Amino acid sequence: MKWQGESELDRFSHGCGWHACENSFRGEMPRGWMWLLGYWAKLPEMEFWRIPANDMSCDVCLCPEHVRALDEKLKLREFREAIEQMEESERARLEEIIRREC
Repeated sequence: MKWQGESELDRFSHGCGWHACENSFRGEMPRGWMWLLGYWAKLPEMEFWRIPANDMSCDVCLCPEHVRALDEKLKLREFREAIEQMEESERARLEEIIRREC
């Protein structure tokens, strides 16, 4: 399919990937929703276009309700809070390690 521009994308609805959820949106993703890309790699890949399609196990979006549910299941909230509480120098060091290793 050849994309004609942004208006062409507006024709498609993006539904929440959570089982039995009927929430969806068209066009740009509303604030509070989340793209979720699962893939296998020996190391984290920061440039997602480099991930081979056959190594991707999921490529979905989640509505705000299920973003919160996933946060609770995966301890994402605690991780974000820990990052926010880090000193600026610690945060910069962590970001440098991630850049270097990935």
